[in-house]
Amino acid sequence: MQRSILVAATAVAIAALNASQARAEIVYPYCATATRDEALACDYQTFEQCVRAVAGFNRTCQANPYYTAGPAQFASPSQKRAR
Repeated sequence: MQRSILVAATAVAIAALNASQARAEIVYPYCATATRDEALACDYQTFEQCVRAVAGFNRTCQANPYYTAGPAQFASPSQKRAR
């Protein structure tokens, strides 16, 4: 009985630790159009990048309907100070 309580408590603790690890989702402005088996692939920072990726496939590129331009989504690299 005590062992099953310990196992259950450990499982709950592990689940709580995994649930608290939030991840930021990056939303890119351009998507490759959906195919019959896939959803939109919104993985492109530029339209040209998307066009190059879909070249030779029966897909096109379009603006991401869920993209809203806002503050920079990428952290700028820190600048080192001159000594």
